[in-house]
Amino acid sequence: MILHGPDERVNVVVRGVYVRDGRLLVSEWEDGRRFLVGGRVEHGESLPVSLEREWVEELGTPLPPRIGRLLWIGDVVWTNRFGWRQHEYGWYFRILEGGPGPAGEERWPDAQHPGLAVGWIPLTPEAVASLYPRFLRRALFEPPTEGVRYFVERAGTVQEPLAGRL
Repeated sequence: MILHGPDERVNVVVRGVYVRDGRLLVSEWEDGRRFLVGGRVEHGESLPVSLEREWVEELGTPLPPRIGRLLWIGDVVWTNRFGWRQHEYGWYFRILEGGPGPAGEERWPDAQHPGLAVGWIPLTPEAVASLYPRFLRRALFEPPTEGVRYFVERAGTVQEPLAGRL
């Protein structure tokens, strides 16, 4: 990737889509921004190994998730709160089984990141309105029955340029 200045950043992330009993598992920052559980891929890691590592770290469980099929690829550019231009490539996998969190808990703090909590939200348009990237707000209600969907998001506008071709 070619970067054109010190204020440009590239993220490669992998995240899990875990729905259980009509609820979605998310990470939520104190300011209300929500993301699917997962995070940055470390150099040399495969996507599944990275997702397993992130899952165990964020949920504080020794059990990695059972990873299903790849659902979406996200290609997202935005300016973060520090003024850096971010370009994020994300892979989003269905989680078949995850066993997250302390028994009986609906929400629990992320031990590695102060200000971050993990928990369940209803899988409704209202509840996912603060989920990022924005393409997920629609994609969660239209999961692919086959293939993979590729979304491009620029300045809050979402496109699906390869619809039906992957």
